[in-house]
Amino acid sequence: MKTERCKLTGKQPPDWALLLVAQVCADHGRRVPSLQWWTRDGKYSSGHYWPARKQIHVTAGTDPQDQQGVLLHELAHHLTVPRKVNGSRSRRRWHNKRFYTKAFELYAQWGDEEFVAYEAKREAHYMKRSTSVSGYSQ
Repeated sequence: MKTERCKLTGKQPPDWALLLVAQVCADHGRRVPSLQWWTRDGKYSSGHYWPARKQIHVTAGTDPQDQQGVLLHELAHHLTVPRKVNGSRSRRRWHNKRFYTKAFELYAQWGDEEFVAYEAKREAHYMKRSTSVSGYSQ
């Protein structure tokens, strides 16, 4: 059975995303990273942060709540770059207590309780220790 590849389309980031990035960075005294925005047909979004480039990449699905959560997740990376980056791709280097504390701070600041609960469930799926750091459980 052949798997169909996801169709991606590069687009200008939506205004809400640009404003969110600018406000979060202003609140934390950080430079605004560049934001690449791609879209896909599926519901869920994904993202990546490149610290050397100061760049966030979001592949946005169709669910606006999921888009916002992924963008906030990547902004948490921007705000908590590990002190020693030596080419390690280890999730533990990037997804540690410091990161999750900042991520859930952003989720709570920019979303309601339902949004935070959704992100807790998503992060728990992504990495088991996130819910113990956030204080939320499934």
